[in-house]
Amino acid sequence: AALTVKDSLNGEGKITGGYAPHGGGICNVGTLILEGGCITGNFAKYAGGGVANYGVFIVKSGTVTANTTGEEGGGIYNASHGYLIVPKSAVYGNHAPTSADIGNDGSMKTIGGDTVDSVTLNSALDIIGVLPVLALLIVLFFAVRLDNYLNNLPLIFFPNSSLAFWQYSQLQNTAGKPSDAAVPKYFIFIILLPLSF
Repeated sequence: AALTVKDSLNGEGKITGGYAPHGGGICNVGTLILEGGCITGNFAKYAGGGVANYGVFIVKSGTVTANTTGEEGGGIYNASHGYLIVPKSAVYGNHAPTSADIGNDGSMKTIGGDTVDSVTLNSALDIIGVLPVLALLIVLFFAVRLDNYLNNLPLIFFPNSSLAFWQYSQLQNTAGKPSDAAVPKYFIFIILLPLSF
């Protein structure tokens, strides 16, 4: 789910007076969209005087100004796994020893105008929606590779170790042996044994 921050009806909406180790005004670990108002007058001890972003932060409109931090990113700090879209004119007049306005260690896209157009916003949200599908495909890929590897793995045993790894290979349907239909393709047993030395 995404949190959207909008301006007040009188156009004077502010997030101000905040203090935190990271993200004096807002510390974001999800999806945050700023659609108006001002993040101003906040302080962070370490990073992100106005906003510390560890997720997805999209500044569609509004400003981040006059915030302060003790280390990096007076206005916005975008962490190594963060994703930031921001108009160039939206973040200004902030204070920090390093990167006064934006401290960026992650992925950042700056837009030339004052606002982010809806095409850019929708593209960013589309990317976010695709991530779980990509993760599932990667898991399935490695699961198939592991299956193929285990099918060809011989019996391995370490008699002098506390770990025994055993694969029960595919059984043939011959006299006196169970059939493939009755027994799963392979079993893996990881057995913790007492040390024999």
